[in-house]
Amino acid sequence: MNMMSVLLGATGLLLVAALILSFGSMNKNVQDGPSQTEVTALRSEIEVLRAAENELRILRHQKINGSPALATPYVTPYVAPYVAAPSLDEATTEIELAAENTALKHELAESRSETLKQEQRAETYKDEAGIAWQQKIESSDREQRLARIIKEALLIATVTEWSPSDGFAVLNVQRPESAQEGTVLAIRRGTGIIGQLKVSSLYNDGAVADPIPGTFMGGTLDIMPGDELIIPPL
Repeated sequence: MNMMSVLLGATGLLLVAALILSFGSMNKNVQDGPSQTEVTALRSEIEVLRAAENELRILRHQKINGSPALATPYVTPYVAPYVAAPSLDEATTEIELAAENTALKHELAESRSETLKQEQRAETYKDEAGIAWQQKIESSDREQRLARIIKEALLIATVTEWSPSDGFAVLNVQRPESAQEGTVLAIRRGTGIIGQLKVSSLYNDGAVADPIPGTFMGGTLDIMPGDELIIPPL
């Protein structure tokens, strides 16, 4: 058996082995990384044997004919490197990670939306509180101004006698020009107004006045001697 026969036999065996391995990998119906690697290695060895076989043919031709033969250059075919496809577990993990990432993005968007709503509500409460506080300040200012006006108002008359049974008050008038028949006077106590009287008749330095229903707080007539009467503030 010469070298050519040995090479041809080895090449054939390697091809058979490669076919068996490829067929076995197909029957498993899975992507088995190590079997594909073995097939690739066998193909590489086959290409090396073919190259050696080609060189032996050239040498044999030279020996028989005594002249160099025109050898056809052998070009090693390109064998693509084996790239293992992702396993089922890896694909499942990628899907789970993608779903988790989507859920986190949705949760973040909802959180931002809720934060924006809370900020808007806070601004609304702030504005409402500011308006209420401003109204309270203005009301307090009005009350203070009214109390000052009442306190500083000119004294027109004072109550000298009150007759609940007869329902009229006797007045001592300090400013007759401001206490004519029909004049309405307010009863001042401190800085507040507790009710109003209407002058019904006049006499020397005095007058008689009747209480005006509905002007007294609580609906109860509250008139006492010594109460001061002023022109009702606006």
